[in-house]
Amino acid sequence: MNLDFTKGRKKPARPPLSKWQKRILICGLTLAALTFYALSAVTVVINGTTSLPHTGYVMVTWPQIMREGVFVAFEAPEDFAGAFENLVFVKRVVGLPGDAVEGTSTQVCVKDECRDLQPEMIAAGYLALQPHVIPDGKIVAFGEAADSLDSRYAAIGDVDARNIVAVGYPINLPHWKDLGSWLGTL
Repeated sequence: MNLDFTKGRKKPARPPLSKWQKRILICGLTLAALTFYALSAVTVVINGTTSLPHTGYVMVTWPQIMREGVFVAFEAPEDFAGAFENLVFVKRVVGLPGDAVEGTSTQVCVKDECRDLQPEMIAAGYLALQPHVIPDGKIVAFGEAADSLDSRYAAIGDVDARNIVAVGYPINLPHWKDLGSWLGTL
């Protein structure tokens, strides 16, 4: 006994999508793809310190487009892993491969941007990054605060691109103290 009830019947034809339905479908799929990308590769970081000039950053893990002036988040070097466990450094890129690093025992310069070493850091044994040309796969990044622990010190030095976890772009967010005063909690 054959129980195929569709035998001999034609399936009703589905009407083609209209121009507007196609556009809505394409926009919806594009929005879904961008949302999945943003959820997997983008983070908003709120800065509560004075060591960086902006109150927030959009940090992108992929693609990492490296250029002067962007902010990078990178893992602390092994020598500092215990002191900065589960934290990343966020600094501004000032030197790319091929750029010259120049300086003295108390100052490090990349192009026209110089940073003085802090006397207390020198006294603690942190030496200046030596003059050289930045090799491929490395960058030099400075913090914005005078007392920032950054590439000016040989202990941090050139940042290996493999240790960069995200590239950041500044955004204007209210400072956390402003938010607290607005809410009446500070």
